[in-house]
Amino acid sequence: MPGDMGSDPMGLSEIQTDLKYARWAELKHGRISMLAMLGMAVQSSGIHIPGAAYQVNDPFLAVSKVGWEVNVQIFLGIG
Repeated sequence: MPGDMGSDPMGLSEIQTDLKYARWAELKHGRISMLAMLGMAVQSSGIHIPGAAYQVNDPFLAVSKVGWEVNVQIFLGIG
């Protein structure tokens, strides 16, 4: 298996029998977190989508500013 150096300090390979699923989940979560960091950097730099709801520079305040419909679309898209 590529990248397998035998290091498993928490013993997760004994708990998780299907390591293909664990690898897939790790890749998915890593990609989502990279997109989230890119989105926070772009938003903090002042680049915004047109519209009054999207003009907030604080990424944490923006979650409550856009409304629940937008947040539901994001969570459904993440899957």
